[in-house]
Amino acid sequence: MEARLGANQRFVDQPLVVIAAFHPENNALILLQHSVIDVTQVNSMQFIASVLDKGLQRWQDFSLQARLDEQEQSASRCGFISFGESTRKRKTLTSMEEERTEKKETKEKLEIELKSKKRIKKAKLELKPEPVSKKYNLVKLRINFPNGQTIERLFDCCDQVQQIFCFVESHELRNTNGNIIEEWELIRTFPNAQKYTDPNLTLKEAGITQPIKLFVQESLHSLLFIVSIIFSLEQKRALIKPFFKTASLRFYHFRKSNFLFILKRQNIAIILCLLAIIFFPVERFIQTYKMLRRFETHFTMKCRTTKKKNYKAMSFFSFSFSSSEQN
Repeated sequence: MEARLGANQRFVDQPLVVIAAFHPENNALILLQHSVIDVTQVNSMQFIASVLDKGLQRWQDFSLQARLDEQEQSASRCGFISFGESTRKRKTLTSMEEERTEKKETKEKLEIELKSKKRIKKAKLELKPEPVSKKYNLVKLRINFPNGQTIERLFDCCDQVQQIFCFVESHELRNTNGNIIEEWELIRTFPNAQKYTDPNLTLKEAGITQPIKLFVQESLHSLLFIVSIIFSLEQKRALIKPFFKTASLRFYHFRKSNFLFILKRQNIAIILCLLAIIFFPVERFIQTYKMLRRFETHFTMKCRTTKKKNYKAMSFFSFSFSSSEQN
């Protein structure tokens, strides 16, 4: 027969054997092997051994590789599908969890706001009207709220501290972040730090007989009352040597409610202050403070009026008064 072979476009006029098969995926006709037979030199057995067996073997190898490729692609598709499904499930669970958390937070906020409204309503009913300013036993209090608002009001010295509490609770208490405060405490920082907790005392018994500034702050139970071993020295600068022999610690009044600590050897002083704050309860601080005031004459104190420029090498630390109870 006459046939055209390869790219060289040769024409042969001899018997031609072609082994072809259909592709298992796209059904395309695949030429596995072709051979021109010289009938004078090749018998039937040689033809079967050299041509047919080789062609069949190549077809089996090709078919096996095709099946392996198909299985690998199928596994990849299954893995991709399973990964996509797991990703979608994870996103769904995350969105559901976020939705539940958001609903829970919204519910808690609504409950807190409802409690706040009930507390305000109750406090307004218990609060007495503001007394007339013609009385002699009146005292003007300036109350600073956590959001920075300051309100002045007259109180009778014979009234109980509960009236101040009612006045505070008659306002919506929010912190600087806008969140409602549920637990709060009333303190003053000048001339000495004090927290008012007994509502049954009268203002006179609590020592509120002169106009003072009170602070309403959010209760922080994790903090300790950071007022210890500090003398209330108005407009003085005192050097206390018996307590810090190696570290000179000077106390300065700074804006009434703050103290400025100036340390030459700040490491030792910081360690001592931290140990005192961590390991001593509030009651021990107050007892130590009163004891030091009682035996104030036993300590050597020198007032200095040295200018700030002489302390260029010192480190400055500013601490604000804050109060807390240890439960």
